[in-house]
Amino acid sequence: MNNFTKLIYLLSLTIIASCDKPKCKNTNPVFNYNLPESKAYQKELAKQLTVSDRDNISYWLDGYIEANGQTYLVIGIVGDDICAQGHMLVTNWDNSISDIHRTKGIGYIGAEFSGLDYSITKDGRLVYKSLERILD
Repeated sequence: MNNFTKLIYLLSLTIIASCDKPKCKNTNPVFNYNLPESKAYQKELAKQLTVSDRDNISYWLDGYIEANGQTYLVIGIVGDDICAQGHMLVTNWDNSISDIHRTKGIGYIGAEFSGLDYSITKDGRLVYKSLERILD
């Protein structure tokens, strides 16, 4: 391989690696010993998200679930002190996520959500409000 080919190859690997979801190691026992759909997990996640700086948290699409007549996005949540997965209820399929709904998440798994806005209900459920863009 000539130097130019090596440079292109190295740049391609760097770009691919930079798009990956950051690795995180969970240290919270509630997240280790409960399923993301459990009440204990949801309450702990809500607590952690309430005290964390949302600007230092990144969100990634891990899945799409339809259950009991409702639709949820499974969101990977990674921050300085948090490594979890949230089930985010979606009732407003606005333009920024309409294709995710149409495809049931296929083709978007692993994409980062930039500018994700959501609310947290009293019982600890995450509810989608809006999204600035999808970084795929």
